[in-house]
Amino acid sequence: MGYTGQIGDVNIPGNINGMPVTRIEALAFWQNRKLHSVTIGNSVTTIGNFAFHGCFALTDLTIGTNVTTIEKSAFGFCGMTNISIPYSVTNIGDYLFAHCQNLTSVKIGDGVKSIGVEAFNMCTNLTTVDFGNNILSIRDKAFSSCWNLTSVSLPTSVTNFGRSVFAYCVHLTNVVAGSGVTNIGIGDSGWTNYSGHFYRIGSP
Repeated sequence: MGYTGQIGDVNIPGNINGMPVTRIEALAFWQNRKLHSVTIGNSVTTIGNFAFHGCFALTDLTIGTNVTTIEKSAFGFCGMTNISIPYSVTNIGDYLFAHCQNLTSVKIGDGVKSIGVEAFNMCTNLTTVDFGNNILSIRDKAFSSCWNLTSVSLPTSVTNFGRSVFAYCVHLTNVVAGSGVTNIGIGDSGWTNYSGHFYRIGSP
């Protein structure tokens, strides 16, 4: 539920005082400026809302292979450069990695079915996204303002796009989506960049 230690490298154990650790509670490490490295043990199944939000110095993150749920903005405003989301995770929560401006690459496991609202918003140095093969839905502004994305190849499983998924991705010149897409949401009043051309959608 919380951490008061001064050590920058934290290994979350499988049990504490003989009791299994299955959840990291909301705000448990919120804005901890000392964290550099976190390893989340395989007994953990849930990471709560804002659990590591604002841990700017956190650069090395390992997520256990039994985590199924990562809640809203759990890792927003953190300092990681690379993220690997294990197969066990089924949904990427809203704002999950928003404003992680050091993030350059993301690998999404095949268990993920949905990418939440603004999940990677303002990840301005993100250049590579390896999408899992079973994603069905990418919600509003999931990758908005990812300025350094140049090319995106989406799995054929994707059927639904929210609004302005790639808004303000000013260097995005190539988007490949499968024939299974049935819905692309209307953009908001911002600029949306598809295949190197800008389209103004919504109010003038």
